[in-house]
Amino acid sequence: MTVRFTATRPKVDGASTVQRVTTSVRAACAGAVGATRLQELANAAASERFDTWRSNNEESQATGASAPGEFTQRATVPVNVPGLTVIRFQDRTSLGGAVSDSSVRAVVLDNTTGEEITLDGMLAEMQRDGGPRWYFERELRRAVPSSGNPYASPELAQGLTREDISAWPTQKGLAVAVDQRRVFVGAAGIVTFTVPWSVLVGPGADMSFIPDAWGH
Repeated sequence: MTVRFTATRPKVDGASTVQRVTTSVRAACAGAVGATRLQELANAAASERFDTWRSNNEESQATGASAPGEFTQRATVPVNVPGLTVIRFQDRTSLGGAVSDSSVRAVVLDNTTGEEITLDGMLAEMQRDGGPRWYFERELRRAVPSSGNPYASPELAQGLTREDISAWPTQKGLAVAVDQRRVFVGAAGIVTFTVPWSVLVGPGADMSFIPDAWGH
């Protein structure tokens, strides 16, 4: 689902759009608690992105931007299994000039409890399992070439940290998205890749955020 906004808020805003998106994943939520919490998180994420763009766009227009700014948001559900639901938001924004930027944010929910799963929480759990020698940024940077993006250079990847990414669990590993211009050159767009569970989680480890059906 994609919704486009111009310089003024339209009749259908980000929050009501996401309400329709979350309707399709309610079945995976265990009761009203999970479904309600998912919708609250999704609406907050959509509104935050829109409000940030709107504020920046108003400043740009006040300084004489050549054209109205634009905000386009697409919400998808890449993961929806018992125990885990992910809504992935991808935004494309401009402030009235020739250059646009794209970004990604994921809302991750344990749909059996209604609790949000954060990146910090996932990394802390993996750190406890891996011990003092476990280092997420090392594995994060090593996985960048798997993106297949020619503009995601290994040199720039050496500066990549957990602060630069959005991430969510998948069956193969931790999916990672790096916003356009965040670390890599603008031509790279959004850089996406997966860090395999085999390098993040030890054999036999039981991570609370990985669904039992995935066998990790």
